[in-house]
Amino acid sequence: MSIQLQLVNAPLLPGYQKSSRTGTYPPLSIASLAGFVMAHDPTPEVELIDGELIGIADICSRLDADVVGISCNIMTYGPALDIAKAAAAKGSKVILGGPFPTSMPKTILKNRSYVDAVVVGDGEVALSEYLRGVPPSSIANLCFREGKEIIQNDESIVSFDGLPLPTYLNLPLQQYFQNYGHRYAEYKPFRGSLAIYSRKGCIWRNASNGGCVFCMIPHKGIRYKKPKALWDEIVFFRQACGVNFFWEVSDTFTENSRWIEEFVQTMPAGLDVAFSVYARASNISERLARQLRELSVYEVFIGAESGDDEILRRMKKGITVEQTRHAVRILSTEGIKIILSFVFGLPGETSGSIQRTVNLAHELSQWPGVVETSSSILLPIPGSTAFDMLMTIPGMAAKHGCDLLDLDGLKLDWIKYFTDTSPDELEFALHQTLEMFPLNSTFSQKQTQSAPMC
Repeated sequence: MSIQLQLVNAPLLPGYQKSSRTGTYPPLSIASLAGFVMAHDPTPEVELIDGELIGIADICSRLDADVVGISCNIMTYGPALDIAKAAAAKGSKVILGGPFPTSMPKTILKNRSYVDAVVVGDGEVALSEYLRGVPPSSIANLCFREGKEIIQNDESIVSFDGLPLPTYLNLPLQQYFQNYGHRYAEYKPFRGSLAIYSRKGCIWRNASNGGCVFCMIPHKGIRYKKPKALWDEIVFFRQACGVNFFWEVSDTFTENSRWIEEFVQTMPAGLDVAFSVYARASNISERLARQLRELSVYEVFIGAESGDDEILRRMKKGITVEQTRHAVRILSTEGIKIILSFVFGLPGETSGSIQRTVNLAHELSQWPGVVETSSSILLPIPGSTAFDMLMTIPGMAAKHGCDLLDLDGLKLDWIKYFTDTSPDELEFALHQTLEMFPLNSTFSQKQTQSAPMC
């Protein structure tokens, strides 16, 4: 083998709608792993492969490494297994990582003999040590086989102090930039786009309430990059790659007012960049909106979720409908664009609550700057409270106990047991909402595919 490590961002399951961002941002997850591995040992030859740009057949034909690491989520897990099988057949060691493998590492190793190990949580140190030949029993965050026994080591978090920058190696950055420009030509005046993160974890999920019902953030606690270190990263990619728009992918950018204050104060003079960030409606104040404008935040993603306060309470969102209205009003006044999300099929959903959500979506879509939505029907993902709720229903654990899940079946069972509505009513409301916004995307919407089997 000529390559020691190939890192693969797995492609989406066939038959599902792609995200509006597909192919417009190089994958931060595998670039971060590559940056860490190469900073700690510059000798390995590393290649990055992105399933958002090339098909699974092309990916499998390129596999030729001692170790193949595959990053995946619940929507890309099936293709990840196909890639893993192909890599193993060529003699590669196969490691899975990412949000979905983190939720059930032992189940995956029990069912998938061609997967050698699963990384749980942060993967930088675990992957680096695995490549250097550290005994698996000594590698934190690693789940592996020892004979017939499956062992899951204790978890450890990676310190952000001195964390090396992501490296995009062989990935065609200009192709991502061109895709972005083509996708958003009518709406967004940026041509060089890159993902970054300022923190891992969610304050709201870390609280005793466990966070929103559909959330499955795998990170423990909450960690922040130092504002100066994040600016250094931004300046580097602005100068080295011409990036002028950064998608800040942290769950909630607006949660820590002290951090934001320091970030504003340490902003380099004359830096020509803009940002897309996530926010909670309950965080948005006039002062915060002014700070976001000062930071050149172009758009803010707000999880409105529902137009019914009782549904928001049941899903443990921690906001009210009026707070969402207030946030949209303030941000719009400051000239900041707003992306809104709505989730249909929340716990206790009824025809009345669905209509209130549709009405709210229509109302907010009339505000200047509100041109985009990302809305879906709830999918109970392993690691979320919703999935745990569904597993309490007799027979559900046996039905959905496999690692290769029937996503449509999961969704239908959730609707049956935790809402007072129907799939057709939810689908109709979802498409009504999507059509209100010139830019729209949806999660886990099936087109045509048979249910996967264990």
